[in-house]
Amino acid sequence: MPIVPYVGTETVLWIAEQATFGTAIADDAADSWHEIQSVGGKIAPDVNIIDVKGDRGYRYPDVEDFHHTEDGAMPAAIISDIPIRKTDLARFWMLFFHNCTEGEEAPFSKTFTIPTTYPDFSANGGLFCSVIHKMPVAASSWKINDCICQHLNLKNSPKSVVTGSVDLVGRGATSTTADPDATQLLAPATFFTWERMARFTYAVGGGNLSPVPYAWDLDLRWKITPAGADGSGLFQTFILDEFAGTFKATLLWDANTKLLFSKLADKTAVEFNVGYGNASAGTVDGDFDISGHGLLNAASIERGDTLNKEITINLVGDEENSKVPITIIVADGEDKAY
Repeated sequence: MPIVPYVGTETVLWIAEQATFGTAIADDAADSWHEIQSVGGKIAPDVNIIDVKGDRGYRYPDVEDFHHTEDGAMPAAIISDIPIRKTDLARFWMLFFHNCTEGEEAPFSKTFTIPTTYPDFSANGGLFCSVIHKMPVAASSWKINDCICQHLNLKNSPKSVVTGSVDLVGRGATSTTADPDATQLLAPATFFTWERMARFTYAVGGGNLSPVPYAWDLDLRWKITPAGADGSGLFQTFILDEFAGTFKATLLWDANTKLLFSKLADKTAVEFNVGYGNASAGTVDGDFDISGHGLLNAASIERGDTLNKEITINLVGDEENSKVPITIIVADGEDKAY
């Protein structure tokens, strides 16, 4: 019998924003599915295997001791090494933050930060999506729904574009017979290259520092737990809790980094800003700006072609001084109505 192997590059991840929690986007829905190009991606089903213990008169487990079910399932879609395109940014940020202030006119600036009022997904608050891992054989693709983001990572380094990794969690059983035949949409190839980075600064102790960066890495996470029961095998909603984030950068060892290092032990708050595009973030189509506030968590010396320092900031707020851990601004020219 001939063997015709398939390879990973024949698969592709599709994502579509849902309008209603609990209502999936149809496999063949036109102008809904967006292709997410990535080096790695997978869907992980969630099957609950319950050990129903009981005395059976013998000392080994029996098949009747186990109950397999997808009731209460929270499957995952793990997508890594995504070359971030300008018009994909807002979707990922909204799936994580569920909180956006959007401009009413072009370039439709969007400001994302941690919400003060958390969304009620069961009442269609926030943003959630359907995800398909499209396979090269008909009616064999995997699909999950009601997905939100629990982990988002972005990074950049010289001679490369900003790349991202996204971990999504969904609700309900995983379909393994999805048959997508719609024409997927692919965002224009507008990327953020390292050499287009216009700002990289720290503010500490009342002074602004502009060290020479070699790489940066932003990592954001939620603890997401399911809550409630809807009577049909699904939990009712997600709970977002315990936000955590870090900003890590590799910097040229100089007077700037020495000053930063001196703040590691004295609990001095540090702010940072990374920006692509206009200095007044959100005013020009293509702007992308990251601002954060936190405390130094770690620092180390690295020996390479130059003497470098890796500095990590834990993102924390400061309620007394009205500081939030992270603020993201993008302007993508699209009216998302978030």
